[in-house]
Amino acid sequence: MANVYIDGNGNVVLLNNSAITPESAGVNQCDVTASIDGDFQDISINDIGYTPVTPAVTASATATSGVTYTHILSKLTFAEINKYAKAISNASDIDNTTADVYIDDGNNHYILSVGDTICYTLSTDELMIDQIIGFNHDDLTSATAYGEATTTGKAGITFQMENCLATLYPMNDTDSNAGGWGASKMRTTTLPAIKLTMPSGLQSVIKYINKKAANGGSTNYSATETLSDDLFLLSNIELAGSAGSAQDGANEGTQYKYWSVNNKYDDRIKYYDNAGTPTGATWWERSSFYNDTNYFCGVSPSGSNTYIGVSRCVAFSYCI
Repeated sequence: MANVYIDGNGNVVLLNNSAITPESAGVNQCDVTASIDGDFQDISINDIGYTPVTPAVTASATATSGVTYTHILSKLTFAEINKYAKAISNASDIDNTTADVYIDDGNNHYILSVGDTICYTLSTDELMIDQIIGFNHDDLTSATAYGEATTTGKAGITFQMENCLATLYPMNDTDSNAGGWGASKMRTTTLPAIKLTMPSGLQSVIKYINKKAANGGSTNYSATETLSDDLFLLSNIELAGSAGSAQDGANEGTQYKYWSVNNKYDDRIKYYDNAGTPTGATWWERSSFYNDTNYFCGVSPSGSNTYIGVSRCVAFSYCI
């Protein structure tokens, strides 16, 4: 009799030296033994009742000593990004100040950084380039959004469009901030419709997270509310790090890591699309403009903060 084991890659391993243990050989022991008749190929995984073992995936804000990590985001599937986002959500040393995350996935070792991008195409044939703007920044609406509760209760990765959609959209049908972000047409109608044009694999891994927003400027304002969002716009403080001209802006979140290290006006310039249009865009924030009943906050073509109405550009965010 000889002991038969399976390594982490599903390879059959014969340990015919009694001094070798499964642990020292680095393999997982099956709960059976098998006779070897000299023809090793006659033994199949099914014959010995092998159950594949999936290597644990871990994430950390600190690299493992002696391990080489490679940037991988642009080559990952949406399901893989979701797997690594879950690992990030389970890492207590990763927070909204973390710029680089180190992933250990069996023999694969990857680094994800704020500013890393993914590319995909909407069903309208519009090219999208989205960049990581933060890790473990946003509270999950459902504690079991990843299928089970995680250590931090946070969405592992937050993305934002690198530039803007080619089409301009209004926040509401008329220039009004009554009801704030929560009641806006942008949130209730426009962004849900845009989400349906995204690849189904991406739609399926986007998480609902909690966002705070004032419910209207001037006499419309009565409270800052917590809303559950999938696609959303940034608040002024999440972008610029200060309340600025936002109604109750200090209570609308905290600045994302990407924007804390890219905090000059030039860094905030976005363009009308990703097809090379060289014109700077005026793009929406979700913050209501203070002491006013008409406008929302936004970013000008030069990257400065401003207040805006009518139809403007959209650079939405989401979490995985």
